[in-house]
Amino acid sequence: MLKEANNLCLRLWKDESGVVLAITVVVFLTLFLMACSVYAVGETIRQRVEVQNACDAAAYSAAVVQADSMSRIGAINRAMVWTYAQLVKRDMDLIVDAWLTRAYIEWLIDKIVAQLINSLGMCGKGHPYWLVGAPFHWESMRLNRHISVDADEVLQAVMGFLGQKIINLVMIESYKSNIQAMNAAIDDIIARMPDRIEHTVEEILQANIADTWNDTLSPAGRADIMYALIQEDDPAGTYFRVEKGEPEFFTIADIHDYKAYFDRGFDLWFKQKPADGMLHGYEEQPDHLVADWWTTSHLGIEIWGICVPIRVIWEEPDENEVWGSDVENPKYFETVEARVRALLPNFFGKDGTLVVGLSRRMNNPLQFFAPGTSGGDRSMYNAFTLNDDSRFMWTASAARAGYHFEAPPPSQVPNELGDYQATYWHDPDKQNPNGFLDNIPHWNIKWGDWDAIMLPLRRAWYTGENGQWKGGQGAAQLLGAVEGESWKALPAYGGGGALGTQSAPQLMGGGNMNIAGAENDILH
Repeated sequence: MLKEANNLCLRLWKDESGVVLAITVVVFLTLFLMACSVYAVGETIRQRVEVQNACDAAAYSAAVVQADSMSRIGAINRAMVWTYAQLVKRDMDLIVDAWLTRAYIEWLIDKIVAQLINSLGMCGKGHPYWLVGAPFHWESMRLNRHISVDADEVLQAVMGFLGQKIINLVMIESYKSNIQAMNAAIDDIIARMPDRIEHTVEEILQANIADTWNDTLSPAGRADIMYALIQEDDPAGTYFRVEKGEPEFFTIADIHDYKAYFDRGFDLWFKQKPADGMLHGYEEQPDHLVADWWTTSHLGIEIWGICVPIRVIWEEPDENEVWGSDVENPKYFETVEARVRALLPNFFGKDGTLVVGLSRRMNNPLQFFAPGTSGGDRSMYNAFTLNDDSRFMWTASAARAGYHFEAPPPSQVPNELGDYQATYWHDPDKQNPNGFLDNIPHWNIKWGDWDAIMLPLRRAWYTGENGQWKGGQGAAQLLGAVEGESWKALPAYGGGGALGTQSAPQLMGGGNMNIAGAENDILH
């Protein structure tokens, strides 16, 4: 029996029938695995490109929302300053008119009384036995302690302004209402900016990335697409400020010599008042908006044929005074508060930067063919995964609103972002080495030429000043912050949450990220 079994084994060993089938199975299995591997690599690369493109699109779109907000604020700022300037002029005109009207009425009353007393006399009726006017100037008054003006000229000015007064009253109410509406509009734009940015990021990501049919082949059965958004949640208190300085405020509307623009009186008796924004109002001063005159009258009595004048009225100028405060009306003697917004320098650094991170689980069922990353091994998937356990790919993009203006010669300011400046903060208290920003308040938002710009990650959190990048955080800090963010799931694409044990992609240097690796692997 053993002999027969041995002979059978020998016959089977020498028999060559079925060899082709065995070889075919081995070859085709090898080819199949190679094809699957090629597909796996190609699909992984495609998904990596899709993740990067979606992340870039989301960051750029978020910056478009930010730029749109800046452009709107710039337009409202400029309109508000011009409206405020016209309000100041009309307020000042109305105050001067009310003061002159009151002064002329009181002067006229004094004149009538003086003439009446003088007319009761038995002799010497009329001038020079009565006088109402500035010293040595009959029928006049003195303005601001040093200007003698005929009373008839004051009357003509008051009567000539009568029609304009009605227009002024209507326009002042309109200007105040418009400024209040513009204040509210800016507050609303700033308050809604974070929510608009986050909503935009979600919409753009969902439009550019989605689960695929073979996600169900992965062990998790889904892509778990998640995103992280780093932005300033309180822009109103972080990189905006309310402009309170008069030069900066008025130059938003290109009113550089604002005192000359408003003519006499501004900053003398119409002064800036303490407020959260810009506010001006009447303030009584010793030699401004004050009118005075002399008053005298005689009652002539005839004694033995001789006319003897008896002084009945004699008033010094300080007894006949009319001040602007005598006609003060709180409704028209003070402007409404204008809250123009200006940018702080930290906007051109971390606070104003929008960073979007995007993560998805790799759905390749053949990933187990790739060697592990522990111990320093490099596999074909290392550039796209985070670690052995989670098998996520992720990336990050940064963007910010940038301001467009006529760029200086390249020799002055190297501009790696074209004509859009992401670093144009100019400190007016420091000497500007470039010159082209001198005397231009670029730290204010005064124009609508804002647009979105993508930022290199190595620059995204750097502070910008005078058109230059200043030192600060780079790609390593930014990527670390993105990794540690609270990640949110796109609707229907996963449960969200934290990345947990995931670390940086291995080609970035493992747990210790480095800028060179970041630039090679994820910069667009």
